[in-house]
Amino acid sequence: MIKSVVLCHPSSKNILRDSVFRSKIVDKVKISCGVSRTKYSDFCEGNDFNPTYAAWNSCLFESSVIMTVWEHADTLIGNDDVAILHTDVQPHFTPYKMWRKISSSIKDGNIVGLTIPYAYMGAVDDWIMPENIALDVRNDPMLKHAFDIGINVWDFIKKYDYDIYSYALDENPCIVFSHQFACSRKHFDELGYKLSRIIRNLRLQDTGFWTPHMFERLIGLYLSKISSVELTTAFWHHSSSGTFGPGENILYGPKGVKFYRTRMRLLDD
Repeated sequence: MIKSVVLCHPSSKNILRDSVFRSKIVDKVKISCGVSRTKYSDFCEGNDFNPTYAAWNSCLFESSVIMTVWEHADTLIGNDDVAILHTDVQPHFTPYKMWRKISSSIKDGNIVGLTIPYAYMGAVDDWIMPENIALDVRNDPMLKHAFDIGINVWDFIKKYDYDIYSYALDENPCIVFSHQFACSRKHFDELGYKLSRIIRNLRLQDTGFWTPHMFERLIGLYLSKISSVELTTAFWHHSSSGTFGPGENILYGPKGVKFYRTRMRLLDD
């Protein structure tokens, strides 16, 4: 059985239909991010869980919900496999076929990347993401583009986990897109322990709009080091990301870049 945890964000599209989960091998639970409860969620991260990482949501974004789920995995997941999804995705394949493939890959010991940017809809038909589309470390736009006053996501990755930073540059692994993935409970626990260590050491002065991008990459890197990752095109992701330009292939892409450009103009004035 796969327990699919759907992260519900008030500002995201809600296009993931319940019919996607009509299969004997998958069940779902919907959790609102942070302290805002959406009308279509089962639980609210901030109000229905203790302990909770909801207070961190403003700088971790969806990663805070992943950590809250990890804290309560015995109740929410049990010994089942787990899938993390957002509401702004739609399936590429029929649910039965898709979940069978995902379950089989997890049983083979793999971690499954679940999403591909919607910009490729109509251009990609295969189950496995083409190599020229998969995002690897050396082609990460965050290596080329810095946030406000030269702040670079990878500098913080280096600061908080030098070993994973070195692994990333040496091995150049592909990164799960937009921290949406499926894996065994064992692998999910390993990921949670690694992320919790970073969060416990995270200094407030090091947080900002770049922090969710840092954790998006840390999740992808840790998963690739924990086990082999199979990047699939199971779901199209309708995020604000673009596939080209300063915001290419990142979760909050062009909107985030535009925000900081505007902020810097205001500060200069």
